[in-house]
Amino acid sequence: MLTNSIARLAVLTVALSSTFGAGCAADHALQRDTNLATNTRPTTVVTPPAPAVPETDTAAADRLAFVPEPVRFGYDQSALDDNGRAQLTALARHLQGSPGVKVRVVGHADERGTPEYNMSLGDERARVARDYLVRMGISTDRILTSSRGEEEPAVPGAGESALAANRRDEFVLMNEVASR
Repeated sequence: MLTNSIARLAVLTVALSSTFGAGCAADHALQRDTNLATNTRPTTVVTPPAPAVPETDTAAADRLAFVPEPVRFGYDQSALDDNGRAQLTALARHLQGSPGVKVRVVGHADERGTPEYNMSLGDERARVARDYLVRMGISTDRILTSSRGEEEPAVPGAGESALAANRRDEFVLMNEVASR
């Protein structure tokens, strides 16, 4: 029984080898004849293979490639200005077109105020952004919020430009599967 299987496999291997070998030999002969007729040398073009990325991974990567700009706030404020609303509207549109993506809204504050107050202010800023996204039609189960208070400044320093840069909401896009 085993001997018959091995014999069949050997016959199949020889048949396939001769079929593919004959095809390759015919291609080379045709190429050689063409080169002689045109008096040119054979040209070898090497094309690297495309990376093997499943389509679903590419689509997920494209949805996560969108990088929302931070939303900035005034000193001791959590109200959105026109620029903040425009940025959140762009984020909402992206999320509407990417149903498999969640967003984490992280609120930040500058270094003025107590650490507890700044943590609370960062939390309020994140909630304001979440509420705006919900009004734009994004489900609350796709929006996570947190606060870092003054702990993770975007720009170190105590000058007004550094302080202004640190009063912000930042957004992290996550694939729903990865965020569970």
